[in-house]
Order: sequence, then C-alpha cells, then structure tokens
Amino acid sequence: MDVLLDSCLLGSQKNLLISPDGFTWTDKIDTSAWHFNGDIKNESMKCWDTVMRLSTIHSSSIPAIPAQYVKMMTQMAPDISPPWSMILPQSKYKRFFNDIVEYVKSNSNLSTSYYENVWVPGNKILNALKPAKVDGTKINDIIFASAMNAQVVESFRPRSGGYASPIRYDRFGTVTGRLIVESGPNILLLKKEYRNVIKPSSPGGSIVSLDFSSLEARILLYESGNDCPNQDLYSMLADRFGGMPRTLVKAAVLSVLYGSSRSMVALSLGVSETKVAEVISKIENYIDTKTLLKRLKSQFKSDGYITNKFGRKIKVERPQDNIFINYYAQSTGVDVSLMGFSSMLDKLGTDGIRPLFVLHDALILDVREDRLIDVEKIQSVNVSGYVHEFPLKLEKL
Repeated sequence: MDVLLDSCLLGSQKNLLISPDGFTWTDKIDTSAWHFNGDIKNESMKCWDTVMRLSTIHSSSIPAIPAQYVKMMTQMAPDISPPWSMILPQSKYKRFFNDIVEYVKSNSNLSTSYYENVWVPGNKILNALKPAKVDGTKINDIIFASAMNAQVVESFRPRSGGYASPIRYDRFGTVTGRLIVESGPNILLLKKEYRNVIKPSSPGGSIVSLDFSSLEARILLYESGNDCPNQDLYSMLADRFGGMPRTLVKAAVLSVLYGSSRSMVALSLGVSETKVAEVISKIENYIDTKTLLKRLKSQFKSDGYITNKFGRKIKVERPQDNIFINYYAQSTGVDVSLMGFSSMLDKLGTDGIRPLFVLHDALILDVREDRLIDVEKIQSVNVSGYVHEFPLKLEKL
C-alpha cells in the first residue's frame, strides 16, 4: 500500500511517498496513493485520514510538532503552512519525521474495505449537493415574528443571487455517523413549517422530499430475514399480530429501538403495561432482535466495539441492550440512506434535478417541472448488501 505524506503535514518542500519498497520525495499528489495530510478530504477517493478515523485511530495519536513551536508560528505567521524542516532544530525535526513515517508504516495494514465500498459511495450524494434558492422576504418575516428558531432560519439567509450558502456535513460528529451540519443552512434543526423558505430555482418547479419509510425499524426487520414491501411497516405488523392498533405496534417498535420504558408507552396510549409487554415480546420474536443483540454483545466483549451492517466501527460508552440495538440500526441507516440517495441520483441524473439537502433519511430535491414525473416514479431503492428493496415516500414541501 502506498501512502503519500503531504508536504503541509511534514513541513517540507516536497511530499513523501511511502511504499513497501521504500520512500520517494515528489512534487506531485499521486492520486493512486492514499493521501495523508491531517484533514478529512470528503471529495477524495483515497483519504488516509478518513481511513484512520474510521478505524478508531484518534488524531491525537498522530505524531505532532512540539506545542511551543506551533504556538510560536501561530503568533508570528498564522496564515502560512510552516516549513518545519527549516524552523525546527535538526534533531527535533528528525525525530518528528521518523516518528510520523513509522506511524504510517505501523498502520499500513488497516482495512480500507468499508471506506472504499460504503464511505466513498455515500459521499457521492453529499458532494453533489447544490446551494438552495431561498426566499429572503420569508426569512425576514419569520425572524421578525418569532425569536424561536431564528438563528437556524438566519443560516438560510441568501447571498448575492438569491441562493443560500452551500451546506457542509460532518460525518464524524456523532458516534453512529449520523450527520450534523458543519457549515451552511442548518436544515437538520429547521422547523418543518419553515421549510417553505426554500423555493424552486426554475418556474413551475417543485421542492420535494424523498424519505425512506420507517428506515431503522425496517433495517431490524430485514436483519431477521423477514420482508415488508409495504410502505407502512407498522400497519403490516399490526395486521400480522391479529389486528392490533397501529399506534400500539409503532410505540412498541420504537420502545425496542430507543429503550423507552413500557410504563411510559402504556401511559401515553392508555393501555396496560401487560399489553405493551405482550406486543414488545411479539415484535422481538418476529424481528428477532434477541439474536442481533446476542451477536453485538459478543462482538463488544471481544473487540471493545460493535460494527454496523457494513462494518463501520461504533464505540459504545454505555453497553446497554437498547443502546446496542439503537446504535446498530441508526448507523446502518445512515449508510443505507447515503448509498441509496447516491444510487437514486445516478438513475435520475442531474438535468433539471438539483439535490439540496440530506435530512437524515430524507433527500430534499429542487425539481424542474418536466422532471417531476421521473422523481414520482421512484418508489423504492436497492442498496448494496440487501436483497429487499427500501420503500420511499414523496412529499412536496
């Protein structure tokens, strides 16, 4: 495996290419080598920094320039990449250089399978997102009328031309990989009733949302080998369990997923705890969360972490049953969503279709009038690793 150490990381005049045969100084960025520069590079196909983060190797373990020298250069020249090879005493730079080369060599056997097969395909949709056209007057009206959500609405403020800033997500901001907004419009916190600040970029166009239906619960169902082609998973389960109320079945499924207490479910629905326990037991047997839980607990005991369906490592600080199930379903759901949306966009193309935001398990699109019929035809999506399709629902915003 070839790893390119960027000159900005080394503080050298050239990049260092490390290969099994030795190392070579080069002026170029070799795109066939894994690129290591200390930053996550979402548009790269070979980001070594990402591979290390996914392997739970924290950046604090990377050999670093002594703090006093970093502080000195930050004060003297904050806007340049310091040429450490010429600034540090020779002995200190040699030690830093040898340490970082050894660090790379010692981690050269890290698996890149998840990164190449899941992470990069998932990044395709995030890299394809376009700035949203927004209604500045509505933004002003919302902010003037209410202080609630004002800061979030303000993040959609249009720039010159009437478009909001581009959105940028952090895929490492949560333990399961669930997205958080790093910069740009905070769509994840925008109230649903305020989404009408987003408007079509073409006359007669539409802003639509394509959502995975009951994604995390469906992931657990598929994990057990069962299928549900229906969009309404909870109604299917309610019918299977003898015509139980859908609200009770949904609450019981969410209790299994998120660990809400049976007494709280019983109280909110006005039924007995015995009835709730009965439904939960049926769900656990049909969806077979017990087998999944047993596997995850065994993995945690042997490895100190669990992995989602595709192999992403997940640290678990509180090893509780509902945490194991929830983290597995949520993390797998993130990958299913991103890969599914990427696949969907590949089929639709970008002529008259502008992807704007990923809202957890929903994709918000700006669709030209003549392309709406094509989007409406997308009722499900195949995702690598699954035999069954994932139903989608469309909503106009």
